[in-house]
Amino acid sequence: MNDEAEKQAKLTQLPQRSKRSPLTFHPSSFIFHHSTMFKIAEHPNELNFATNGLAEVVVNGKKICVGQVGTMSGNLEADRLSVRLFACASACPHAGARMANGQIDALGNIICPLHRYKFSLVNGRNVSGEGYHLKTWKVAWREDGVWVEDGK
Repeated sequence: MNDEAEKQAKLTQLPQRSKRSPLTFHPSSFIFHHSTMFKIAEHPNELNFATNGLAEVVVNGKKICVGQVGTMSGNLEADRLSVRLFACASACPHAGARMANGQIDALGNIICPLHRYKFSLVNGRNVSGEGYHLKTWKVAWREDGVWVEDGK
């Protein structure tokens, strides 16, 4: 056999990949987070937002900071579409400053009043890059009031 024929024979004798069984999921392999919603107000105006768009409320025995991005027009349906509500931990994860004393920037990030660290109100990510994470909770403004996830 010449060299070319030997190379060709070796290529055709490559080991076959084993056939894998299809991927299956067992119900016990998933962890579902079941959260409880707590009503914090009939309407966002009851939350007494300061001029910085932030307020503190107690949810299930835990103090949290609630943020409002956008201004109320008085039209309930329009306000539900244009005003966004957020909830986060009341204390900065870096040095414990009261987040309700901070500010909300033009991008909707909350700014700590002590060291000016910025956090996304959507997911708590530290967008100014210091590596901290701010706990956040979902807020729902429904026909029957303003609701927030439990503070666990």
